[in-house]
Amino acid sequence: MEQIFKIQRLYASILLDGMHYAKVPKGWSYPRHRHSFFEFIYCASGKMEQWVNGRSFMLMKGDVLIVKSGLVHHTAEVAEDTEFFVFHFDMDMKEVQTIFQVVPNPHIPFDPEEDTKLSFNCRVREFLDEYKEVLIHHNELNENPFNRMEQSVKLLRMQIGIIDLVCLMAEHFTEDSNVYLNNSMTPAQINLAHEVAYQIELHSGDRLQINDLAEKTGFHRSYLSSCFKQVYGISPSEYLKKIKVRTAKQLLQYTELTVTEISNKLEFSSPAHFSKFFLNSVGLPPLKYRKSTFLKNKGSI
Repeated sequence: MEQIFKIQRLYASILLDGMHYAKVPKGWSYPRHRHSFFEFIYCASGKMEQWVNGRSFMLMKGDVLIVKSGLVHHTAEVAEDTEFFVFHFDMDMKEVQTIFQVVPNPHIPFDPEEDTKLSFNCRVREFLDEYKEVLIHHNELNENPFNRMEQSVKLLRMQIGIIDLVCLMAEHFTEDSNVYLNNSMTPAQINLAHEVAYQIELHSGDRLQINDLAEKTGFHRSYLSSCFKQVYGISPSEYLKKIKVRTAKQLLQYTELTVTEISNKLEFSSPAHFSKFFLNSVGLPPLKYRKSTFLKNKGSI
């Protein structure tokens, strides 16, 4: 047998948390906030000033900005009516996470002279043209099971479109040698951060402490935390919190486990402790979150 190629296992997931297209009037603004996701912002018309960790980015029509995970940011009052497209994302591929976290300039300006079918601006417009109606109507209740299945396939294809945009951005940033020249981290430090992230995900159901991670990797806890934060934008404990929130959401949405069972599975000291943690992280108590996601899924499957 001549085996041309073989891929034993390939897994790459992307989490989308909040996607919207908005039209805002002159004078609109959005307050300071931060979150554990990367944020994609595309200015479709008008202009908007984004402040990220005290640094200003003026987005003109066709511009794209990636807000790195964990950074404080806000939108200043817009000087004219503006339209923009936003989605928050995260992914399991640690190397791709690193590309977005260490890039020195996350602003992709629109260049009219390069606005071809392969340009970033053109690809975003094509995505919006193809999927805007699907996204507008995806929560509408449809009693016909065949129509629901057709809608689900369209949503799956839409997710593929998002992955394509994320890949396009990652390629754009890696083609810029400044990503590496301006990054003071060594490959060994980046690999250490990836190993810590792997250990956190592997033991997310345990009561893992930073001292445990330091012992597993053989590095001092302060050095380990510093490397991790430079790559991921958040501390190891914040990353563990993010993993626990993600797991809790999945268990509430896709299983019939009780709050007590989920609390035990995630190693919380009590159901009350878990409920308070979930409420502070998500903004809803666990059972209300389960009910709200059930109603959404019922209308969009």
